[in-house]
Amino acid sequence: VQLNKINKQFEESDLREKRWHTLGRCERFKCDKIIRDATKAIWEKSDNGTDYTKIKKRDYNILTLICYFEEIAVGIKQNIFIEQIVKDLLENDIKKAYEVFVLGKSGEIPGNKWKANKGIFLDTEVPYLKEIYHNWFINRKYI
Repeated sequence: VQLNKINKQFEESDLREKRWHTLGRCERFKCDKIIRDATKAIWEKSDNGTDYTKIKKRDYNILTLICYFEEIAVGIKQNIFIEQIVKDLLENDIKKAYEVFVLGKSGEIPGNKWKANKGIFLDTEVPYLKEIYHNWFINRKYI
């Protein structure tokens, strides 16, 4: 009985730690200077996030953003991050980045409509991000 209580305490502690770790990694999107500078540069190149048809090739800023989201997707796949927390905090940002830079697709999220016409990443280059995108927006898993 005592061991069961101790095991339960460890599990609860691990879950709390995983929550904080997930929150911290998601907060990097808004707080990390490199990611913030990258998103600002992309925002400026795309007429305040509305026209991505002007962006024809990869650059450091786009690579930084896509790599960040792929890292998040790997963390979900490896059960390092809690998927629902990531979805709650980054869903719209992941949707837009994938549709713009992988699918080359125009679209809309609350408060932002954009044009895009050509992806600059292959979906095979971001397999974990592709899986998350399909689960959330195509298959409607985790809604």
